[in-house]
Amino acid sequence: MEIGIVFCGGCNPEYDRVLWKEEMMKLHPNLHFEPAIPQKAYQYLLVFCGCRTRCADLSRLTGTPLYISTEDEFLQVHHFLTTKTHFNLSAPTQVH
Repeated sequence: MEIGIVFCGGCNPEYDRVLWKEEMMKLHPNLHFEPAIPQKAYQYLLVFCGCRTRCADLSRLTGTPLYISTEDEFLQVHHFLTTKTHFNLSAPTQVH
């Protein structure tokens, strides 16, 4: 799973966005994280917003945004990525 990383402008950060990015990458070493670029479609965009304004510009990026602007959101995204990694929920289910 490839995940594009996006940062807000950093005008009013309430936490260390880079530190949280590094922590998320350590928690999910099996995922491929990279700075998001407009020419590429990502399954998810990990959007680190320093405050609840969420001013990060995603207009030229493709992918489902996962916003992190609070510790609770960090934990929710971590749980979501853990679930998506351990259980391929996007795969069709076959019933016998």
